[in-house]
Amino acid sequence: MANLNVVDDAAFEDGGSPTKKGAAASSKRTSLYIEPSMSTELEMQVRQDKHNTNSWINNLLQVLLTSEGGRNLRSFAREEDRTFLELLRDLTNLLDKKVPLNRISKLADKSQRNIIQMMIYLMLLGLKQYESGTVEPLIDEEKS
Repeated sequence: MANLNVVDDAAFEDGGSPTKKGAAASSKRTSLYIEPSMSTELEMQVRQDKHNTNSWINNLLQVLLTSEGGRNLRSFAREEDRTFLELLRDLTNLLDKKVPLNRISKLADKSQRNIIQMMIYLMLLGLKQYESGTVEPLIDEEKS
């Protein structure tokens, strides 16, 4: 397993180290032990996104834990009596296996939307049609 040390950037605002007096009170040093394959994936993603590892991980955690969307997902997971990780895993599996991202991307291009806007539009359109009873379900609800 690889060891990845993550230190909050705020700890270095005064030029000190995170263990010296004067370091930001909110800074915290965390060691993550990760599989080498995951370490490689992380390094590739960080390079692709043009960040350093620390800021990338902090941004990821901010999105997951403190953004409005992250808080909503965490609340939804609690309401469904599931862990947050279970919900995230299921959502990524859904995107991987059941949502035709290439088709949605093509529709987005044609309608001058980005893919997220198109996904929202299609979901709302589908909900409206389904709730009005004008269409039959496309997915067997017992299997999904």
